[in-house]
Amino acid sequence: MLKQIIAILAFILAMLFVPLPAKADDTPRVFLDGQELSFDVPPVVVDGRVLVPLRQIFDYLSLPLIWDSNTMTAGYGKTCCTIGCTKAWIENKEITLDVPPMLINSRTMVPLRFMAEAAHCAINYNPVSNSISITSIGSNEADTTHLDNSVWIYYSDRKTQGIIRQRPDGSDKQVLLSSLPGVTKISDGKLYVFGDKELWQASMDGEIINNFKFHKQPGPIIESLEVCGNNIFYCIDHELNPGFDNKLIKEDLSTSKETELAEGFFQKITVDGNWIYYTYVGLNKIKDDGSSNTEIISGATGSMLRYDIPPFRIIDNAIFCILLDGDLIKVNKDGTGQTKMTDDQVTSFCIDNGWVYYSVYGHGIWNMKEDGTNCTKICDENAIIVAVKNNWIYYENLAANDTLHAIKTDGTNRTKITNHPVYSEYIL
Repeated sequence: MLKQIIAILAFILAMLFVPLPAKADDTPRVFLDGQELSFDVPPVVVDGRVLVPLRQIFDYLSLPLIWDSNTMTAGYGKTCCTIGCTKAWIENKEITLDVPPMLINSRTMVPLRFMAEAAHCAINYNPVSNSISITSIGSNEADTTHLDNSVWIYYSDRKTQGIIRQRPDGSDKQVLLSSLPGVTKISDGKLYVFGDKELWQASMDGEIINNFKFHKQPGPIIESLEVCGNNIFYCIDHELNPGFDNKLIKEDLSTSKETELAEGFFQKITVDGNWIYYTYVGLNKIKDDGSSNTEIISGATGSMLRYDIPPFRIIDNAIFCILLDGDLIKVNKDGTGQTKMTDDQVTSFCIDNGWVYYSVYGHGIWNMKEDGTNCTKICDENAIIVAVKNNWIYYENLAANDTLHAIKTDGTNRTKITNHPVYSEYIL
Protein backbone atom coordinates (compact mmCIF):
# COMPACT_ATOMS: atom_id res chain seq x y z
CA MET A 1 0.00 0.00 0.00
CA LEU A 2 2.82 2.40 0.92
CA LYS A 3 4.52 1.80 -2.45
CA GLN A 4 1.27 2.57 -4.29
CA ILE A 5 0.77 5.81 -2.31
CA ILE A 6 4.34 6.90 -3.07
CA ALA A 7 3.87 6.09 -6.77
CA ILE A 8 0.65 8.13 -6.92
CA LEU A 9 2.23 11.11 -5.11
CA ALA A 10 5.23 10.96 -7.44
CA PHE A 11 2.92 10.90 -10.44
CA ILE A 12 0.92 13.92 -9.18
CA LEU A 13 4.16 15.83 -8.53
CA ALA A 14 5.41 14.99 -12.03
CA MET A 15 2.20 16.20 -13.60
CA LEU A 16 2.61 19.61 -11.95
CA PHE A 17 5.65 20.18 -14.15
CA VAL A 18 4.20 18.90 -17.40
CA PRO A 19 3.89 21.68 -20.00
CA LEU A 20 0.34 22.58 -20.89
CA PRO A 21 -0.96 21.18 -24.17
CA ALA A 22 -1.24 23.39 -27.20
CA LYS A 23 -4.45 25.28 -27.79
CA ALA A 24 -7.39 23.42 -29.32
CA ASP A 25 -7.00 25.45 -32.52
CA ASP A 26 -3.60 23.80 -32.98
CA THR A 27 -4.96 20.27 -32.56
CA PRO A 28 -3.75 18.14 -35.48
CA ARG A 29 -6.23 16.06 -37.46
CA VAL A 30 -5.49 12.33 -37.43
CA PHE A 31 -6.12 9.95 -40.34
CA LEU A 32 -5.86 6.16 -40.22
CA ASP A 33 -5.52 4.51 -43.64
CA GLY A 34 -7.08 7.60 -45.23
CA GLN A 35 -10.05 7.94 -42.86
CA GLU A 36 -10.18 10.77 -40.34
CA LEU A 37 -10.52 9.64 -36.73
CA SER A 38 -12.63 11.33 -34.07
CA PHE A 39 -11.72 11.31 -30.37
CA ASP A 40 -13.47 12.21 -27.13
CA VAL A 41 -10.09 13.61 -26.04
CA PRO A 42 -8.27 15.17 -29.04
CA PRO A 43 -4.53 14.82 -29.70
CA VAL A 44 -2.32 17.40 -27.99
CA VAL A 45 1.14 18.83 -28.59
CA VAL A 46 3.59 18.82 -25.67
CA ASP A 47 7.17 20.06 -26.10
CA GLY A 48 6.78 19.70 -29.84
CA ARG A 49 5.61 16.09 -29.59
CA VAL A 50 2.13 14.94 -30.56
CA LEU A 51 0.33 12.81 -27.97
CA VAL A 52 -2.66 10.71 -28.99
CA PRO A 53 -5.23 8.65 -27.03
CA LEU A 54 -3.78 5.16 -26.98
CA ARG A 55 -6.93 3.10 -26.37
CA GLN A 56 -9.03 4.67 -29.13
CA ILE A 57 -6.39 4.12 -31.80
CA PHE A 58 -5.78 0.57 -30.62
CA ASP A 59 -9.54 0.02 -30.79
CA TYR A 60 -9.57 1.31 -34.37
CA LEU A 61 -6.82 -1.22 -35.16
CA SER A 62 -8.61 -4.02 -33.25
CA LEU A 63 -5.59 -4.48 -30.97
CA PRO A 64 -6.00 -5.50 -27.32
CA LEU A 65 -4.99 -3.07 -24.60
CA ILE A 66 -4.54 -3.87 -20.91
CA TRP A 67 -4.51 -1.16 -18.22
CA ASP A 68 -2.85 -1.85 -14.86
CA SER A 69 -4.17 0.73 -12.40
CA ASN A 70 -1.62 -0.28 -9.74
CA THR A 71 1.42 0.55 -11.86
CA MET A 72 -0.41 2.96 -14.20
CA THR A 73 0.89 0.95 -17.15
CA ALA A 74 -0.84 0.40 -20.48
CA GLY A 75 0.09 -2.14 -23.13
CA TYR A 76 -0.32 -5.61 -24.56
CA GLY A 77 1.98 -8.61 -24.69
CA LYS A 78 5.55 -7.37 -24.20
CA THR A 79 4.76 -3.82 -25.36
CA CYS A 80 3.91 -1.25 -22.68
CA CYS A 81 4.39 2.26 -21.34
CA THR A 82 3.83 3.87 -17.94
CA ILE A 83 2.25 7.20 -17.07
CA GLY A 84 4.93 9.79 -16.23
CA CYS A 85 7.82 7.55 -17.30
CA THR A 86 10.02 8.07 -20.36
CA LYS A 87 11.06 4.41 -20.42
CA ALA A 88 8.83 2.13 -22.53
CA TRP A 89 9.06 -1.32 -24.10
CA ILE A 90 8.17 -2.48 -27.60
CA GLU A 91 8.17 -6.27 -27.94
CA ASN A 92 10.42 -6.49 -24.87
CA LYS A 93 12.94 -3.93 -26.21
CA GLU A 94 13.47 -0.87 -24.03
CA ILE A 95 13.14 2.54 -25.68
CA THR A 96 13.29 6.12 -24.38
CA LEU A 97 10.43 8.54 -25.06
CA ASP A 98 11.03 12.29 -25.56
CA VAL A 99 7.80 13.02 -23.67
CA PRO A 100 6.29 10.67 -21.07
CA PRO A 101 2.74 9.32 -21.42
CA MET A 102 0.19 11.27 -19.38
CA LEU A 103 -3.44 11.17 -18.32
CA ILE A 104 -5.69 13.86 -19.77
CA ASN A 105 -9.38 13.71 -18.92
CA SER A 106 -8.94 10.08 -17.80
CA ARG A 107 -7.41 9.11 -21.14
CA THR A 108 -3.91 7.66 -21.58
CA MET A 109 -2.12 9.94 -24.02
CA VAL A 110 1.11 8.63 -25.54
CA PRO A 111 3.64 10.00 -28.00
CA LEU A 112 2.49 9.30 -31.53
CA ARG A 113 5.74 7.65 -32.53
CA PHE A 114 5.51 5.12 -29.69
CA MET A 115 1.93 4.29 -30.69
CA ALA A 116 2.96 3.79 -34.32
CA GLU A 117 5.90 1.53 -33.49
CA ALA A 118 3.84 -0.45 -30.96
CA ALA A 119 1.08 -1.03 -33.54
CA HIS A 120 3.55 -1.58 -36.42
CA CYS A 121 2.25 1.42 -38.36
CA ALA A 122 3.88 4.08 -40.50
CA ILE A 123 3.28 7.75 -39.63
CA ASN A 124 3.60 11.02 -41.51
CA TYR A 125 3.01 14.59 -40.29
CA ASN A 126 1.95 17.29 -42.76
CA PRO A 127 2.77 20.70 -41.25
CA VAL A 128 0.85 22.56 -43.96
CA SER A 129 -2.48 20.89 -43.18
CA ASN A 130 -1.51 20.16 -39.55
CA SER A 131 -2.56 16.54 -40.09
CA ILE A 132 -1.15 13.17 -39.09
CA SER A 133 -1.47 10.14 -41.36
CA ILE A 134 -1.21 6.72 -39.73
CA THR A 135 -0.83 3.87 -42.20
CA SER A 136 -1.26 0.31 -41.02
CA ILE A 137 1.16 -1.92 -42.91
CA GLY A 138 -1.68 -4.19 -44.00
CA SER A 139 -3.51 -1.35 -45.76
CA ASN A 140 -3.39 -0.47 -49.45
CA GLU A 141 -1.65 2.82 -48.60
CA ALA A 142 1.41 1.14 -47.09
CA ASP A 143 4.68 0.73 -48.98
CA THR A 144 4.45 -2.99 -49.69
CA THR A 145 5.98 -3.02 -53.18
CA HIS A 146 8.64 -5.50 -52.04
CA LEU A 147 6.08 -8.23 -51.26
CA ASP A 148 5.46 -11.24 -53.50
CA ASN A 149 2.05 -10.45 -54.97
CA SER A 150 2.03 -13.52 -57.20
CA VAL A 151 0.45 -15.45 -54.32
CA TRP A 152 -3.06 -15.43 -52.87
CA ILE A 153 -3.74 -15.46 -49.14
CA TYR A 154 -6.95 -17.10 -47.90
CA TYR A 155 -7.88 -16.75 -44.24
CA SER A 156 -10.65 -16.24 -41.72
CA ASP A 157 -10.90 -13.75 -38.89
CA ARG A 158 -13.32 -13.21 -36.04
CA LYS A 159 -14.70 -9.96 -37.44
CA THR A 160 -15.78 -11.20 -40.85
CA GLN A 161 -18.23 -13.95 -41.77
CA GLY A 162 -16.88 -16.07 -44.61
CA ILE A 163 -13.43 -16.41 -46.19
CA ILE A 164 -11.16 -13.47 -46.97
CA ARG A 165 -8.92 -13.54 -50.02
CA GLN A 166 -6.25 -10.95 -50.77
CA ARG A 167 -2.78 -10.36 -52.12
CA PRO A 168 0.05 -9.91 -49.59
CA ASP A 169 0.01 -6.13 -50.10
CA GLY A 170 -3.70 -6.02 -49.26
CA SER A 171 -4.87 -5.50 -52.82
CA ASP A 172 -7.68 -7.43 -54.55
CA LYS A 173 -9.25 -8.07 -51.15
CA GLN A 174 -12.57 -9.95 -51.29
CA VAL A 175 -14.89 -11.70 -48.88
CA LEU A 176 -15.93 -15.08 -50.32
CA LEU A 177 -18.83 -17.25 -49.16
CA SER A 178 -19.98 -14.54 -46.76
CA SER A 179 -23.02 -16.55 -45.68
CA LEU A 180 -20.85 -19.47 -44.48
CA PRO A 181 -18.44 -20.06 -41.60
CA GLY A 182 -14.71 -19.60 -42.16
CA VAL A 183 -12.47 -21.78 -44.31
CA THR A 184 -12.05 -25.38 -43.17
CA LYS A 185 -9.79 -26.80 -45.88
CA ILE A 186 -8.30 -25.99 -49.27
CA SER A 187 -7.53 -29.08 -51.34
CA ASP A 188 -7.14 -29.89 -55.04
CA GLY A 189 -7.91 -26.29 -56.02
CA LYS A 190 -11.21 -26.14 -54.10
CA LEU A 191 -12.51 -24.60 -50.89
CA TYR A 192 -14.25 -26.83 -48.36
CA VAL A 193 -16.35 -25.34 -45.57
CA PHE A 194 -18.08 -27.38 -42.87
CA GLY A 195 -21.30 -26.18 -41.29
CA ASP A 196 -24.07 -27.78 -39.27
CA LYS A 197 -24.48 -31.29 -40.79
CA GLU A 198 -23.24 -30.24 -44.22
CA LEU A 199 -20.16 -29.57 -46.32
CA TRP A 200 -19.86 -26.93 -49.03
CA GLN A 201 -17.43 -27.32 -51.91
CA ALA A 202 -16.57 -24.12 -53.77
CA SER A 203 -14.18 -22.81 -56.40
CA MET A 204 -11.20 -20.69 -55.37
CA ASP A 205 -13.25 -17.65 -56.43
CA GLY A 206 -15.98 -18.55 -53.95
CA GLU A 207 -18.55 -20.01 -56.33
CA ILE A 208 -20.36 -22.93 -54.67
CA ILE A 209 -19.98 -26.15 -56.65
CA ASN A 210 -21.60 -28.73 -54.37
CA ASN A 211 -23.38 -29.01 -51.05
CA PHE A 212 -23.22 -32.35 -49.23
CA LYS A 213 -25.61 -33.27 -46.42
CA PHE A 214 -24.69 -35.50 -43.49
CA HIS A 215 -27.55 -37.13 -41.64
CA LYS A 216 -25.79 -39.50 -39.24
CA GLN A 217 -23.64 -36.99 -37.41
CA PRO A 218 -24.53 -33.70 -35.69
CA GLY A 219 -22.51 -30.54 -36.11
CA PRO A 220 -20.19 -29.07 -35.28
CA ILE A 221 -18.27 -32.32 -35.68
CA ILE A 222 -14.91 -31.54 -37.18
CA GLU A 223 -11.59 -31.63 -35.37
CA SER A 224 -9.53 -32.27 -38.52
CA LEU A 225 -10.46 -32.70 -42.19
CA GLU A 226 -8.65 -34.11 -45.22
CA VAL A 227 -9.96 -34.34 -48.80
CA CYS A 228 -8.70 -37.01 -51.20
CA GLY A 229 -10.59 -37.36 -54.49
CA ASN A 230 -14.22 -38.23 -53.78
CA ASN A 231 -13.41 -39.15 -50.19
CA ILE A 232 -13.15 -36.98 -47.15
CA PHE A 233 -11.62 -38.08 -43.87
CA TYR A 234 -12.49 -36.30 -40.66
CA CYS A 235 -12.45 -36.63 -36.89
CA ILE A 236 -15.45 -36.30 -34.61
CA ASP A 237 -14.66 -34.47 -31.37
CA HIS A 238 -16.79 -35.88 -28.57
CA GLU A 239 -16.40 -32.71 -26.53
CA LEU A 240 -18.30 -30.88 -29.25
CA ASN A 241 -20.73 -33.78 -29.67
CA PRO A 242 -21.95 -35.11 -26.30
CA GLY A 243 -22.92 -38.75 -26.53
CA PHE A 244 -20.50 -39.50 -29.38
CA ASP A 245 -17.10 -41.13 -29.08
CA ASN A 246 -14.06 -39.68 -30.81
CA LYS A 247 -13.99 -41.34 -34.22
CA LEU A 248 -12.13 -41.28 -37.50
CA ILE A 249 -14.66 -41.22 -40.35
CA LYS A 250 -14.33 -41.81 -44.08
CA GLU A 251 -17.10 -40.32 -46.23
CA ASP A 252 -17.64 -41.05 -49.94
CA LEU A 253 -19.04 -37.80 -51.33
CA SER A 254 -20.43 -39.50 -54.42
CA THR A 255 -22.56 -41.99 -52.44
CA SER A 256 -22.73 -40.31 -48.98
CA LYS A 257 -21.52 -43.62 -47.52
CA GLU A 258 -19.92 -43.22 -44.10
CA THR A 259 -17.36 -45.68 -42.74
CA GLU A 260 -16.01 -45.59 -39.19
CA LEU A 261 -12.30 -46.41 -39.49
CA ALA A 262 -11.27 -46.21 -35.84
CA GLU A 263 -12.18 -44.89 -32.41
CA GLY A 264 -9.94 -42.81 -30.17
CA PHE A 265 -8.74 -39.25 -29.68
CA PHE A 266 -7.74 -37.94 -33.13
CA GLN A 267 -6.24 -34.48 -33.14
CA LYS A 268 -4.82 -34.00 -36.65
CA ILE A 269 -4.84 -36.21 -39.75
CA THR A 270 -2.97 -36.26 -43.06
CA VAL A 271 -3.65 -38.56 -46.01
CA ASP A 272 -0.63 -39.86 -47.91
CA GLY A 273 -1.40 -42.47 -50.59
CA ASN A 274 -3.66 -45.11 -49.04
CA TRP A 275 -2.43 -44.34 -45.52
CA ILE A 276 -3.95 -41.95 -43.00
CA TYR A 277 -1.46 -40.53 -40.53
CA TYR A 278 -2.91 -39.16 -37.32
CA THR A 279 -2.06 -38.06 -33.80
CA TYR A 280 -3.54 -40.20 -31.01
CA VAL A 281 -1.31 -39.71 -27.97
CA GLY A 282 1.61 -40.57 -30.27
CA LEU A 283 1.81 -40.52 -34.08
CA ASN A 284 0.06 -43.38 -35.83
CA LYS A 285 -1.04 -44.56 -39.26
CA ILE A 286 -3.97 -46.60 -40.53
CA LYS A 287 -4.96 -47.71 -44.03
CA ASP A 288 -7.90 -45.95 -45.62
CA ASP A 289 -9.96 -49.15 -45.30
CA GLY A 290 -9.47 -49.15 -41.51
CA SER A 291 -6.85 -51.93 -41.38
CA SER A 292 -3.22 -52.04 -40.23
CA ASN A 293 -3.48 -49.50 -37.42
CA THR A 294 0.17 -48.93 -36.43
CA GLU A 295 2.03 -46.71 -33.96
CA ILE A 296 4.98 -44.78 -35.41
CA ILE A 297 6.01 -42.51 -32.52
CA SER A 298 5.05 -43.13 -28.89
CA GLY A 299 4.48 -40.32 -26.43
CA ALA A 300 2.45 -37.12 -26.57
CA THR A 301 2.67 -35.12 -29.79
CA GLY A 302 1.59 -31.61 -30.70
CA SER A 303 2.72 -28.04 -30.15
CA MET A 304 2.97 -26.96 -26.51
CA LEU A 305 1.71 -23.55 -27.65
CA ARG A 306 -1.61 -24.25 -29.36
CA TYR A 307 -3.54 -27.38 -30.26
CA ASP A 308 -4.49 -26.23 -33.77
CA ILE A 309 -0.86 -26.03 -34.99
CA PRO A 310 -0.09 -28.92 -37.39
CA PRO A 311 2.08 -31.28 -35.31
CA PHE A 312 3.61 -33.24 -38.20
CA ARG A 313 4.48 -33.01 -41.89
CA ILE A 314 5.37 -35.73 -44.41
CA ILE A 315 8.21 -35.16 -46.86
CA ASP A 316 8.96 -38.07 -49.21
CA ASN A 317 9.73 -41.06 -46.93
CA ALA A 318 10.26 -38.99 -43.80
CA ILE A 319 7.93 -37.59 -41.16
CA PHE A 320 8.80 -34.51 -39.13
CA CYS A 321 6.84 -34.29 -35.87
CA ILE A 322 6.70 -32.03 -32.79
CA LEU A 323 6.51 -33.77 -29.43
CA LEU A 324 4.62 -32.12 -26.60
CA ASP A 325 7.88 -31.31 -24.78
CA GLY A 326 8.99 -29.24 -27.79
CA ASP A 327 11.34 -31.76 -29.42
CA LEU A 328 11.26 -31.83 -33.24
CA ILE A 329 11.64 -35.44 -34.40
CA LYS A 330 12.43 -36.87 -37.82
CA VAL A 331 11.45 -40.50 -38.43
CA ASN A 332 10.93 -42.83 -41.38
CA LYS A 333 7.35 -43.72 -42.30
CA ASP A 334 7.85 -47.23 -40.92
CA GLY A 335 8.91 -45.82 -37.54
CA THR A 336 12.64 -46.50 -37.91
CA GLY A 337 15.50 -44.03 -37.80
CA GLN A 338 14.03 -41.63 -35.22
CA THR A 339 16.27 -38.56 -34.85
CA LYS A 340 16.01 -35.46 -32.68
CA MET A 341 16.54 -32.44 -34.96
CA THR A 342 17.32 -29.68 -32.45
CA ASP A 343 17.64 -29.01 -28.73
CA ASP A 344 15.29 -26.02 -29.03
CA GLN A 345 11.66 -26.21 -27.91
CA VAL A 346 9.90 -25.98 -31.26
CA THR A 347 6.35 -24.57 -31.40
CA SER A 348 5.65 -24.67 -35.17
CA PHE A 349 7.45 -25.49 -38.41
CA CYS A 350 7.23 -25.68 -42.21
CA ILE A 351 9.46 -27.33 -44.80
CA ASP A 352 10.42 -25.83 -48.16
CA ASN A 353 13.06 -26.81 -50.69
CA GLY A 354 15.07 -28.97 -48.31
CA TRP A 355 14.98 -26.46 -45.45
CA VAL A 356 13.08 -26.70 -42.16
CA TYR A 357 11.78 -23.35 -40.91
CA TYR A 358 10.73 -23.45 -37.27
CA SER A 359 9.75 -21.18 -34.41
CA VAL A 360 11.01 -21.34 -30.83
CA TYR A 361 8.69 -19.74 -28.28
CA GLY A 362 10.14 -16.38 -27.25
CA HIS A 363 13.33 -16.99 -29.23
CA GLY A 364 12.47 -16.25 -32.84
CA ILE A 365 12.31 -18.01 -36.20
CA TRP A 366 15.11 -20.35 -37.31
CA ASN A 367 15.97 -22.60 -40.21
CA MET A 368 18.11 -25.66 -40.83
CA LYS A 369 18.57 -28.27 -43.50
CA GLU A 370 16.42 -31.41 -43.39
CA ASP A 371 19.38 -33.33 -42.00
CA GLY A 372 19.64 -30.91 -39.05
CA THR A 373 22.74 -29.03 -40.24
CA ASN A 374 23.28 -25.33 -41.01
CA CYS A 375 21.04 -24.09 -38.20
CA THR A 376 20.58 -20.30 -38.43
CA LYS A 377 18.44 -17.73 -36.64
CA ILE A 378 16.38 -15.63 -39.05
CA CYS A 379 14.68 -13.12 -36.72
CA ASP A 380 13.50 -12.53 -33.15
CA GLU A 381 9.75 -12.71 -33.87
CA ASN A 382 7.58 -14.70 -31.47
CA ALA A 383 5.66 -16.54 -34.15
CA ILE A 384 3.54 -19.38 -35.41
CA ILE A 385 4.77 -20.23 -38.89
CA VAL A 386 1.93 -20.64 -41.40
CA ALA A 387 3.74 -21.27 -44.68
CA VAL A 388 6.98 -20.73 -46.59
CA LYS A 389 6.61 -19.84 -50.26
CA ASN A 390 8.86 -18.19 -52.85
CA ASN A 391 11.49 -17.30 -50.20
CA TRP A 392 8.92 -15.67 -47.91
CA ILE A 393 7.90 -16.88 -44.45
CA TYR A 394 4.28 -16.18 -43.51
CA TYR A 395 3.51 -16.28 -39.80
CA GLU A 396 1.17 -15.20 -37.03
CA ASN A 397 2.93 -12.67 -34.83
CA LEU A 398 2.13 -13.59 -31.22
CA ALA A 399 3.44 -10.24 -29.98
CA ALA A 400 1.05 -8.40 -32.32
CA ASN A 401 -2.26 -10.06 -31.45
CA ASP A 402 -1.80 -12.98 -33.88
CA THR A 403 -1.93 -10.75 -36.95
CA LEU A 404 -0.43 -12.17 -40.15
CA HIS A 405 3.09 -11.04 -41.05
CA ALA A 406 5.67 -11.94 -43.67
CA ILE A 407 9.46 -11.86 -43.69
CA LYS A 408 11.98 -12.99 -46.30
CA THR A 409 13.92 -16.15 -45.54
CA ASP A 410 17.09 -14.06 -45.20
CA GLY A 411 15.44 -12.03 -42.39
CA THR A 412 14.76 -8.85 -44.37
CA ASN A 413 11.57 -6.97 -45.30
CA ARG A 414 9.48 -7.83 -42.25
CA THR A 415 5.95 -6.70 -43.09
CA LYS A 416 2.56 -6.75 -41.40
CA ILE A 417 -0.16 -8.07 -43.73
CA THR A 418 -3.39 -7.99 -41.70
CA ASN A 419 -4.69 -5.68 -39.02
CA HIS A 420 -6.81 -8.30 -37.27
CA PRO A 421 -6.07 -11.71 -35.74
CA VAL A 422 -6.41 -14.47 -38.34
CA TYR A 423 -6.74 -18.25 -38.47
CA SER A 424 -7.04 -21.05 -41.05
CA GLU A 425 -4.53 -19.32 -43.34
CA TYR A 426 -3.53 -20.73 -46.73
CA ILE A 427 -0.80 -19.22 -48.93
CA LEU A 428 -1.24 -20.31 -52.56
